[in-house]
Amino acid sequence: MSTVRVRLLQQKDVGLIENCVYSHNTVYGVPIVYDAVLERFDFYLRGNNKNVYGVFVDSDCVGVCTQNLWEMIPFWTMSNLYLKNNFLNKFLNDNFMFIMGKLVEEAIIRAEEKQYYDFFYVIRDTATLSRKLKGRTVWEEKNQFISDRYDIINVHTLQSSDDMRWGYIADMIGETGIKALQNKKILTIRRASLRSSLRPV
Repeated sequence: MSTVRVRLLQQKDVGLIENCVYSHNTVYGVPIVYDAVLERFDFYLRGNNKNVYGVFVDSDCVGVCTQNLWEMIPFWTMSNLYLKNNFLNKFLNDNFMFIMGKLVEEAIIRAEEKQYYDFFYVIRDTATLSRKLKGRTVWEEKNQFISDRYDIINVHTLQSSDDMRWGYIADMIGETGIKALQNKKILTIRRASLRSSLRPV
């Protein structure tokens, strides 16, 4: 049986990040600008209150993502999620949600240690907003740690760059997300909040 683990990545792990990023041609439905994406990962590797996580199945790093713990406002954002395409093709849907859940779980644990109890992330949506309607159900089936403790709601639907009213949105979606909006793709921002009964008094 395979073992799944998550750990913080360092600058020496750039090759692992590149393998995950280069396994994709597009993100949010538009071509990836690889230099810009890898520069963002480098920024997170070097920054304060920023983390890069890698998720491993046995010894193979199959996914990466970034975490920004905002200093002036009490929330964090998750972005730059890349799971290897060959892994996705083999274990699509159920395992995608399981692996993504493991990444988020580790990020939550580290954030809560620093008293961050709310976070935001982005998904690509459809013209009928069908993914938006699912709300938090994506977590309920695959990660009980999250679904038992966090309420997840949809807070913003982005259909153009004009909808980006707060700075954290541009930070989350990056250059590729902005390009996606310019190409008439739809993105949804979700907020996850630790239930008040579980927060320290």
